[in-house]
Amino acid sequence: MNDHRPVPRTRADHENGPRRHIEETISPVSIYADNGEPDFYIGTVRDVTDRIKLHQEQLISEKLQGAVEMAGTVAHELNTPMYVASGAAELALKAMDPSDPAGEDLRIIIKNLKIIAELTRKMTRITRYAARDYTDGVKIVDIGSESEGS
Repeated sequence: MNDHRPVPRTRADHENGPRRHIEETISPVSIYADNGEPDFYIGTVRDVTDRIKLHQEQLISEKLQGAVEMAGTVAHELNTPMYVASGAAELALKAMDPSDPAGEDLRIIIKNLKIIAELTRKMTRITRYAARDYTDGVKIVDIGSESEGS
C-alpha cells in the first residue's frame, strides 16, 4: 500500500443523525521487517465536516460577490442612457400640444423607464444570492426578493 493520501467519505453518525464528512488514512509501518513489507498499519479518521461547510460557505459568498458586482456594473451602465432617454421624453412631452396623440406614447415610455430605474435601484441593493427558475432550465438572480428591505 503506497498511497497514504486521505480518502474522503460521508457517513451518518447514527441512523437518524446528521451527515458527517470524514477523511480516513491508512499508513503502513515497518519496524522489524527488512523485507519491505509493513509490520502493521496505522489508521486515522478525522472529522472534516466543519472544513467542508466552511468551503461551501466561501463558494456561496464568492457567488454573491460576483452577482453583486455584476448587478452594480449593469445598473451603472443602464442608468446613464436610461436617464438621458427619460429626460428627453419628459422634455418632449412638455413641449408637445396636449391634444397630440403621441403624448400617450411618451407617457408609456416614461412609465417604463421608471420601472427600469426601479429595477436598477434593486440591483444595487442585492445583499444575498438566490436564484429562481426562468425558462428552459435557466436560473436567474431573483432581484425582487434579494433587495427587499434594503
